[in-house]
Amino acid sequence: MEVPEGMEDITSMSGHASQSAVYAVCVTFTLFMSFIVIARICTRTLIAKQTGLDDAFICVAAVFSLMYCITTYNQAMQGMGLHVWDPAIDIVTMSVFFWCALWSYYAALGFTKLSILMQYLRIWPQPTFRKLCYIMIGVTIVWTLWAVLSSAIMCVPVHLFWDTDDFFHDPHCLPRLETW
Repeated sequence: MEVPEGMEDITSMSGHASQSAVYAVCVTFTLFMSFIVIARICTRTLIAKQTGLDDAFICVAAVFSLMYCITTYNQAMQGMGLHVWDPAIDIVTMSVFFWCALWSYYAALGFTKLSILMQYLRIWPQPTFRKLCYIMIGVTIVWTLWAVLSSAIMCVPVHLFWDTDDFFHDPHCLPRLETW
């Protein structure tokens, strides 16, 4: 498949995103997310003068999302997207950043979901809807705890996540493909 003119830097012939594309997406969307969260907090504190748990949760989600962006950016710097035998790749350092990216991603996702559910509780007063929201909050908390903990301690000891000869079949690690 031929790469359109001007797009050579965005995708390689294999269809994978280039490192510069990863940088651009990480920085662009993190800046956009930061602007939106700051605008929300300013609106809720200065104009509406009414903040809640939903605002606190979205701020925590923003911190984890920033962590995820930083770890993804660093993975690309260490060779993410390159073939494992490419001399430019630092597989151990990249795997450390990948480990950090996993649990920070799941934490950001969980806190974002909790923020949305908390905002639903502020908007809709119907008892049945609120009961369903509380059930979903419980499900989301359990899922987030499982996702964060299972990715953070996928291998025992943790350093085996990046210090292993057999990435997919280490006996001290949870089965990676099935877990993901």
